[in-house]
Amino acid sequence: MKKGIVLGLMLGVFGLSGVGLQQYTYAENALIEQEDELYTGEKQIDGNWYYFENGKKVTDRFMKLPDGRIVYYGTEGAMQYGEQEISGKHYYFSTWNGAMQFGVQTLADGKEHYFSSDGSMLIGEVNINGKWYCFDSNGEMVKNKFYKLTDGRTVYYGIDGAMLYGEQKIDGNWYYFDTCLGTMQTGFLQLPGKMVFYDQNTGKMLYGNQCIDGDNYYFNTFNGAMLTGFVNKDNGNKIYYGNDGKQKYGEEKINNNWYYFDEKTGNLTTGFVELPSKIVYYNPDGTMHYGELLYEGHWYYFDLLTGAMQTGFLQLPSKVVYYDLKTGQMLYGKQEIDGFMYEFDTWNGAMKLGWKSKDGKKYYYTSSGIAKGECRINGNWYYFDEVTAVMQTGWVKHHEHTYYYNSDGIMQYGEKLINGNWYYFDPVYGIMQTGWVNHHGNVYYYDKEGKMCHGWSEIEGTFYLFDEWNGIHKPGWRKENDKIYYYSGNDRYYGEKLIDGNWYYFNPEKEGEMATGWSEHHGHTYYYNKYGAMQYGWNNINGTEYYFCKVTGIYIKGFYRTQGETYYYENDKPYSGEKQIDGNWYCFDKGKMITGWYQLSGRKVYYNSEGKMCYGEKQINGNWYYFNTWNGAMVIGWYNLPGKKVYYGADGAMLHGTQVIGGQTYRFDSVTGALLLNGMELKAQIYNSNTGWLILVDTSANRVGVYRGYVNNWNEVKYWPCTSGAMSTPTVKGAFTVQGRGTSFGSGYTCWYYTQFYGNYLFHSVLYKQGSKSTIIDGRLGINASHGCVRLSIENAKWIYDTIPSGTKVIVY
Repeated sequence: MKKGIVLGLMLGVFGLSGVGLQQYTYAENALIEQEDELYTGEKQIDGNWYYFENGKKVTDRFMKLPDGRIVYYGTEGAMQYGEQEISGKHYYFSTWNGAMQFGVQTLADGKEHYFSSDGSMLIGEVNINGKWYCFDSNGEMVKNKFYKLTDGRTVYYGIDGAMLYGEQKIDGNWYYFDTCLGTMQTGFLQLPGKMVFYDQNTGKMLYGNQCIDGDNYYFNTFNGAMLTGFVNKDNGNKIYYGNDGKQKYGEEKINNNWYYFDEKTGNLTTGFVELPSKIVYYNPDGTMHYGELLYEGHWYYFDLLTGAMQTGFLQLPSKVVYYDLKTGQMLYGKQEIDGFMYEFDTWNGAMKLGWKSKDGKKYYYTSSGIAKGECRINGNWYYFDEVTAVMQTGWVKHHEHTYYYNSDGIMQYGEKLINGNWYYFDPVYGIMQTGWVNHHGNVYYYDKEGKMCHGWSEIEGTFYLFDEWNGIHKPGWRKENDKIYYYSGNDRYYGEKLIDGNWYYFNPEKEGEMATGWSEHHGHTYYYNKYGAMQYGWNNINGTEYYFCKVTGIYIKGFYRTQGETYYYENDKPYSGEKQIDGNWYCFDKGKMITGWYQLSGRKVYYNSEGKMCYGEKQINGNWYYFNTWNGAMVIGWYNLPGKKVYYGADGAMLHGTQVIGGQTYRFDSVTGALLLNGMELKAQIYNSNTGWLILVDTSANRVGVYRGYVNNWNEVKYWPCTSGAMSTPTVKGAFTVQGRGTSFGSGYTCWYYTQFYGNYLFHSVLYKQGSKSTIIDGRLGINASHGCVRLSIENAKWIYDTIPSGTKVIVY
């Protein structure tokens, strides 16, 4: 700018003014130095500080000065001091140098305010050095007062303005502020060691009796701790506060015991109390009573589970008693209950149980009182009239079923014959059965009165057959138009059929009608009785006796009987001699059938009462005989039957007891006739020998047995004493066979007639002087003394030497 131009403008408006030692020329919003340069920076003019940029004055603007101060120049450009409202915000500038102030500042009104990092006054919460403060709508710091924040929290700022936490005593009252958010707490709060309550409105800790949400609580008057448990009142009553602190009323279970607290006062109640569904008793300590109770001279009983006072009959461990229905007191002596007389012991109240008779009628007293209806006694069911309680016998209908009780009153089960009729009662429930019933593996039918059906019975329009004797249903049988048929499934059966052990014939030529009487089919003649069963043996038909095969039922022509005698004709002539008829042998003499003993050519036989020849064992007139199974010849002598050996005498009768046969004595069982064998002979029966001979040696008894026969039929021939090996030189044991033999051996002695059975083990004589048969050196028998051989008397050794063939089995044991 040209000096002349600027100066001209300035002279037209302002005069000159001196600032310090320099002279400045003012123009509107401009400052020009004497040297005509435009000024930039701070200038104090008329006591006010201004700021120029290229000579232009700064107005309405914050400036950060080179020394770091942030200042504000107002509308006129003068630096501002103190509290200033700029663009709707409040700022505070130092009253000394105009520097913008931050943080907490005490203003002229003596109030503390807070200026944020942009210098503006703060309204609301601020965290300063880890502590929360609050400044109200005027920006004043909140101190020593409750304050409700915009988020709804009520908090308290202390004397220094910092937010308080935890327990705080304010104006003599205790409060609690959340340790995190500082929120004033209300309601119940668990503090260390106690539960307290802060007023819902004021937040003050409460003390003493308090009604909260309709429940009474008590808080310690010293520390506000909520009280729980029993509390003794000044008037002697006791009340109870639960674990939740609430005073309890009515029933309450405490430490597994029931108590009762008055519904209005909450006082602990003792004695009898009538609850909505029961009467109970509370002991002097307030606990509910269970079991028996003696109170003012009377016995009561309270349920062991519910504590309810019992009335009526009750089973105690050793007795049944009765408690009055109104008072609950135990009764004694004779008492009329529900119209029946009972008797209770006058000392302990025990009811007299069991059977009682009166006027010829029987009653039963149970632990529940006099029995009525069904009652199980000692494993049996009885029935007592529902009104009179009299024990019932005979037919009884109850619960829509029919039962039968015998003369002792006991319910009956299964099949029962009553007044000539069979009935069936369910084996579990005793209910009389009707209709089709399955039991014992058979099917029966009982009519509507429960009677078992027999013979032909019409059931719902159809005839069914039941056994005449036992009533068992015979399936398949039908009667149609008085004719009898048999069905297999839905179809009629034709021809012969075996049913329940009897043969029947359903004539195909008569649409399957069951045959009765004479019938010819399959080339033979048969006879069926009136029930349709095939007949066997002799049958009297219309006064004449006919004979039918006992196996096939075929009519046997030729037989006839008269005056108790049976005859046989062949080609209309009396038959003589043996005759096989239907597999059986008969014998006739001029037509007359022979029975009993009869001597045929070369054999004696026996014909039974039916004229049939007998075979095998047969008892006749008390004696046992045996007849050859091939030709019927009577057996005499020794014979092996299954499991025993017997002897039939010359007359064929089996022998028993002691008998002499062939000069030798035998013993036979007095009942079975079995030959009684000694131990060795019995043992011998299980062995085989290829020669028909068998030798056994018993080294303990020192006996030798010789047998003739075969396995299970060995007969003792010889039985001698012997000397077997000494303990140091025992005789070998086991099964062996006869091998070589010789006349003698020995040095210094002679053993005669040796027979080898294994290696150097021999049968031989006792020891003789060398070469002698008369001078014995050692003749001992019946002991264990040899060097292992079996010594015998010289005659017995020679018998084996001469008789027993090589290969004969020898058993040493």
